[in-house]
Amino acid sequence: MRSLNNLLRLIFGVTFIVSGFTKLIDPVGTGLVVKEYFAFMHLGFLDPCATLFGLLMSTLEMVTGICVVTGAFLGIFSFIGMVMMAAFTLVTVYLVAYNPISDCGCFGEAIHLTNWQSLAKNLVLLPINIFLFIWNRKRLYNKPLWIDCVAVAIFALFASGIGIKAWRGIPTLDYTAYNVGTDMAAIAKGTASTTFETTFIYEKDGVRQTFTLDSLPDESWTFVDSVTEMTGGDASEAMADLALRDAAGNYSNDIFSQEGLFLAGVVYDSASMTEARWARLRELSQQLEIFEMPLFIFSDTREVPADLDEHVLTADRKSLLTLMRDNGGIVYFSDGVITKKWASREISGHNVLPVLEENEDMVLLDSTLRSKHYTVRHITICAILMALYFLVQGGLARRRRQEK
Repeated sequence: MRSLNNLLRLIFGVTFIVSGFTKLIDPVGTGLVVKEYFAFMHLGFLDPCATLFGLLMSTLEMVTGICVVTGAFLGIFSFIGMVMMAAFTLVTVYLVAYNPISDCGCFGEAIHLTNWQSLAKNLVLLPINIFLFIWNRKRLYNKPLWIDCVAVAIFALFASGIGIKAWRGIPTLDYTAYNVGTDMAAIAKGTASTTFETTFIYEKDGVRQTFTLDSLPDESWTFVDSVTEMTGGDASEAMADLALRDAAGNYSNDIFSQEGLFLAGVVYDSASMTEARWARLRELSQQLEIFEMPLFIFSDTREVPADLDEHVLTADRKSLLTLMRDNGGIVYFSDGVITKKWASREISGHNVLPVLEENEDMVLLDSTLRSKHYTVRHITICAILMALYFLVQGGLARRRRQEK
């Protein structure tokens, strides 16, 4: 039974670690999913706290996974995990029954699960967690209390640090449809292989149902929302619903088909743009004059400062949020390929202009390698922290045996 217990701890713990990590690296995306949950639970007044709530829950999830694997406060975190899994399972049952949202967001943008797949996952993990709780709750605690206190504090700092860093900038590991390397030119030319299906959510007598375009309900139902999902192709080529329009309202996606380099400042919420963020875009626009390169502004509205409104293209907020997770950030395109991204606070001539003088293929390679190194680095740090815990625990156990 001890071997089975250890195997189940590893399965459950690693699942929670991966789930928490994939949400922590994209707190803005996690906040969007939390808002969807708030919406169908009629808790929309909590929307301002959605991103913070998502960060806290993801941190707790990752820390719970690490503690279950290492055995730090195993009884306590087995109970926490059981409560979380019970709540997740109940919510997923509701999602399967009424389908208010199509993706549970369990693994952020990294892995998309349908509601049925999410329910199946939870129905496997919940019994595992119940077994872990029952088996470990009465185990004798023969370690100094301070060891686990220090370990949990370090694990929490590690996990929260991942989320806070991403919250202050943009995800280094980007799983969105518009990540670095996405060929927007191929999409604009219609050569991308992605297909999409739109479903429509209607409500009647407090009950929500999802309909296809061919099976819309009668007028007694009230339209609530529409959901567009990719049904085929490569997610890296997904166009979603990005549609750029010029001042006349005409589509301007052919901008991605032009050869050469260009930069675009992405403003998905112009109402919340601070003067400091506008100032960074304004300064960069002036500095780009030496390259005879305009700074395009992809915005949710045409109401931008007068000195930046010459090259404004508008799109809907959701698409712009997918393209850039930081309001006022910069995207660097080379022959229509997303080559690099900068968060708003990183925008300066010192950071951006030297990159424009480098070979664009090398810039793209550097951005791609940075994402891979980010993953390897954090996996390594997590493994080292857990290994140190095992070493300290083992050393104290040997000391106790020698003293006896």
